[in-house]
Amino acid sequence: METKEQLTQIVRSWQNNPIKFCKDCFNEEPDVMQRQMFDAIVSNNRVAVRSGNGPGKTWTAARLSVWFFVTRPLSIVVTTAPTWQQVQKLLWKEIRACISQSKLLQSCIYLPPRDAAAFMIKPDGTYSDDWMMLGRSTDRKENMQGFHAPYLMFVVDEGSGVDDDIYEAIEGTQTQKGVNVAKTLVIGNPTRAEGYFYDVFHSKSSKWTNIHLDCRLSPRVSEQWIEDRKDEYGEDSAFFQVHVLGNFPPYGDDVLIPLFWIEQCMVS
Repeated sequence: METKEQLTQIVRSWQNNPIKFCKDCFNEEPDVMQRQMFDAIVSNNRVAVRSGNGPGKTWTAARLSVWFFVTRPLSIVVTTAPTWQQVQKLLWKEIRACISQSKLLQSCIYLPPRDAAAFMIKPDGTYSDDWMMLGRSTDRKENMQGFHAPYLMFVVDEGSGVDDDIYEAIEGTQTQKGVNVAKTLVIGNPTRAEGYFYDVFHSKSSKWTNIHLDCRLSPRVSEQWIEDRKDEYGEDSAFFQVHVLGNFPPYGDDVLIPLFWIEQCMVS
């Protein structure tokens, strides 16, 4: 068993190296495309990722959330998505899985049963909300407000479906006095050509580090799946552009029901 001094040195070695954190805690290593996200979040406070289905953006976001939480004392990590079901079933499913597979993290992190929350265990065995991770849905702007910590991180999953006022609330938390580091990671399929997530890659792009994950370049996505989607929908279709290429949909005057509306109904 490692001594306190050894553990301190290990944690310090992770602070600016989430890839090493992944190797040491989970015996995992991100692929070439995922490394873009790992590298970007270390040196940038605002990172946005538009992606097709399957390159592992949620897998990566989960591990980056845990990395920030573990390596920053008294940190708070807040994750959100358009619906509570998405918070629980997507990102937090990955977060709980990766913590549960690491004996080292299990010894210092308390995971309440069936809850989107995690707390750092203190030396006396107790825990509190001054060092925690939690999931919040985006049905109310207030869910993103009122967080005070020296290290803050917000992780937004399915970013296209999150309302603009939620992003504005997140921005407001980053102006607080006493915050040493405030990071925001936004990931998602670019399902609509409007809203804050769209603007991050266009009018607001100078203030963000933007990453584009094309499924055709990912070692995690089946070439057969891509060919099947091409045959089924066509390369110029909104579905293929969004879910394979990771591009914003080319809405035209002949589109009656946008893809975004349909997909929101499917998860409501």
